[in-house]
Amino acid sequence: MPSPGLKRKFNKLIENEEIIDRINALSPEEFHDRFFGTSSLLCFKDYDLTLKDVGDMSNADMKTCFDLIEKTSLADYKASERGWNSKQKLAEMQEDNMQYLLVRKRLDSSSFSESHHQLPKDDEFAGFVSFMFTIEDDYPVVYIYEIHLDDSHRGCGLGGHLMNAVERCAQEGKVEKVMLTCFRKNTTALAFYTKLGFSEDEFSPPPKRLRGGKIKYPSYMIMSKSL
Repeated sequence: MPSPGLKRKFNKLIENEEIIDRINALSPEEFHDRFFGTSSLLCFKDYDLTLKDVGDMSNADMKTCFDLIEKTSLADYKASERGWNSKQKLAEMQEDNMQYLLVRKRLDSSSFSESHHQLPKDDEFAGFVSFMFTIEDDYPVVYIYEIHLDDSHRGCGLGGHLMNAVERCAQEGKVEKVMLTCFRKNTTALAFYTKLGFSEDEFSPPPKRLRGGKIKYPSYMIMSKSL
């Protein structure tokens, strides 16, 4: 017969899984209405945010996001023990239950070229964040898989707005924390996440002691923010 403590732990795990299963069973419309229907998070200054379930992402949307990951993070991947594998990255981006917030900057129609009578192009793609409600180490969490902004759209508060949007989702979903992975060499990102209240998670891979006493740190850390 299991001990009372083990039984409580098992029941809690079942409860946590049910929380996540109920959220991931929502249709795209239901997910939108629950987490963004009554908020203003889909607008920021002159940017528009579009929520898309992974199943609603077009090939063009996915390629645009993939290309931005390559542009901003390829060097970090290649320098890590993980390396870079485009097929594996694309497969991860297309995992079930992944949610995307795509960001586009609204272009002013008055900016068209009168001399050439050219209409403005479509709204400019600025970046995205992808996240998922899931179980990590028995905890119900929101895991941020990617957050990337094009260089020309950094420094205006957009990254903080995206992080806040995901955190608000996590709070509404009543999960225990928000988690993400960050390369240790990306000191700008580490400072950004730390400023927002994230710290190294207890389940982040620990450093290894090599022969001669030298300490080797993993190329990445798992960070989290409890809610």
